[in-house]
Amino acid sequence: MKLLLVNDDGIDAPGILTLEKFLGEKALVFAPSGPMSGTGHSVTVHKPFSFHKRSRTHYSVDGTPADCVRAYSFLIGEPLDWVFSGINYGGNLGIDLYLSGTAAAAREATLLGWKAIAFSQRISGQNRVDWEVTGKMAGRVWEVLRSRPPGKGAFWNVNFPHVSDAEAPELVFCKPSKMPLDINFLRDGNSLKYSGVYADRKREEGSDIDVCFSGNISISEVFL
Repeated sequence: MKLLLVNDDGIDAPGILTLEKFLGEKALVFAPSGPMSGTGHSVTVHKPFSFHKRSRTHYSVDGTPADCVRAYSFLIGEPLDWVFSGINYGGNLGIDLYLSGTAAAAREATLLGWKAIAFSQRISGQNRVDWEVTGKMAGRVWEVLRSRPPGKGAFWNVNFPHVSDAEAPELVFCKPSKMPLDINFLRDGNSLKYSGVYADRKREEGSDIDVCFSGNISISEVFL
């Protein structure tokens, strides 16, 4: 099976290292050289960007997550069975999908005709993430989704709850929430700083936010 791993936290981030470890499949890695969180589906078109071959299977890219997928397509271009993006440090729920570099990499892969999954780990308060637990949850999800490809023009968006037992959460297929983020800012003169609290987001019953905030694994099919 031919797999590509991408993320938006950077090639050395624990989330992508966890994916490599727990999926149990050999994969090629094209990931940003540093953090690119919140870049959405931006791509670099008006200036050059560099890439560095770290090893036979690992490339760091001085670009966005979507750039990484595009760079693979140009430099290697071999057909892929799946593209995995993540595991993101922080949830990508509801309209986060429009802001997320993690989701953008999966979306770009879908545009290019490859099956894709975006993985994200919700953070609860100041609690530390146990990446061993996250990895085991990713393995559980992969065992289900590997034989259940998304529909044409869609990718899977997976969010893990912040839990200590990888076997406790249920896998729940659900719809992404369409509720907007709170419009809350702190104003200092002509400066605005966003002050919305992620944990206080509105939760439509049965939505991905509701599922993940309730301690289960949300799996949503996201169409282009």
